[in-house]
Amino acid sequence: MLKTQIDTMYDDFVGLNEYLNKNNEISYALLIQDYSRKIMLLSTASYFEFDFISRLLAFLEKRTDKKRTIINFIKNKALERQYHTLFQWNGKNANSFFGLFGDDFKKYIQDKVKNDLYLDESIKAFLELGSERNRMVHNDFSTYYLEKSEDEIYDLYKKSLRFVSQFCDILRDFLES
Repeated sequence: MLKTQIDTMYDDFVGLNEYLNKNNEISYALLIQDYSRKIMLLSTASYFEFDFISRLLAFLEKRTDKKRTIINFIKNKALERQYHTLFQWNGKNANSFFGLFGDDFKKYIQDKVKNDLYLDESIKAFLELGSERNRMVHNDFSTYYLEKSEDEIYDLYKKSLRFVSQFCDILRDFLES
């Protein structure tokens, strides 16, 4: 899999933390850990928002034969600044999002998730990142105590990749079945 800017950021933070600890700069290491966790969480959530919407728009563009009028409507009314309303972030599944595509698709993907533990885990990780991001940005970012470590956030990011990268393929398979 390609290395993303999130992978690079994580590696940079880990390297910086190791350097500070190695040089007995414990206070700075703790400070950087606190900030880097928040930056990792925001960056990961932002990355997924951009990537998910870009993938979905590209998929829809292909399905509508690049009819800009339809794509512009979908982008401007359904997706632009609406991403965070697509999901019930505190939920344990994405059924509300799946339902936006209709009951048939919702049942199709629910069955798929039920039979694919990795996909189920990926969706849960994706929702957990979004939920944690919302708590942080709506509860005074500067003083918010983020319990998750950089490693935990990065692990959720890696697990989430499967859902984000496969959703449009699942949608395509449904439409072609």
